[in-house]
Amino acid sequence: MSWLIDPSTGDYRHDDDGAFIRDSGLQTAVYMLLTTERGSSIDDPTFGSRIHTLRRHKSPARAALELPDMVAEAMAPALEDGRVSRVTTEASVRDRHTVEAVITVYDSGDTPYQFTLYQPVGT
Repeated sequence: MSWLIDPSTGDYRHDDDGAFIRDSGLQTAVYMLLTTERGSSIDDPTFGSRIHTLRRHKSPARAALELPDMVAEAMAPALEDGRVSRVTTEASVRDRHTVEAVITVYDSGDTPYQFTLYQPVGT
């Protein structure tokens, strides 16, 4: 078990008394897999995602097409070890500089965890 990370800020979440909240599900693991740049981990160069590379794309529509494959690639370790049973990704162009992705991850008990990712494009 780990501490819960707030995906909107990247900080640990805490309760009203200031105590950190434990992550009893997949939120922190998924957050780390999606936001860590692939190849940046010394221990495992295949850990993380290539989603950050979408910033170089000039076309948000093309980035939206590539994003689901990048999510699947990033989530592969969690699928292989059984923590995740399946992943669905719906990507769309939010505006001319942003792709929005709604990612639903199902744990081994088929409990869904939904994440919304806003990825800058062409910046």
